[in-house]
Amino acid sequence: MTVKKVWAVYFSGTGTTKKTVDRIAHRLAEALGTDCEVYDYTLPAARRQELTIPSGDVAVVGCPTYAGRVPNLLMPYLHQDWLGPSSQVQQLTLKQQLPRSRTR
Repeated sequence: MTVKKVWAVYFSGTGTTKKTVDRIAHRLAEALGTDCEVYDYTLPAARRQELTIPSGDVAVVGCPTYAGRVPNLLMPYLHQDWLGPSSQVQQLTLKQQLPRSRTR
């Protein structure tokens, strides 16, 4: 499969998620020799715009978690527009494994 474009898609209240998603998406685009497009859905106005990621493109999507949960204000948006009955979103969750501390 040839990737046409990589998308950096994120909600970032403090800037940390933006920084992380941007870095991953831009490095992926560079490695694949393609362009990177950014879609920031932090502000409510952005969440009212439709986002279509064409077939053949890849999206790096991120949003923060607080106490292991997505912020409540995002849940209606994510359920309706991303995870609805006609959604074709494929979920991939990456968890960072922290090194175990050595106790002696």
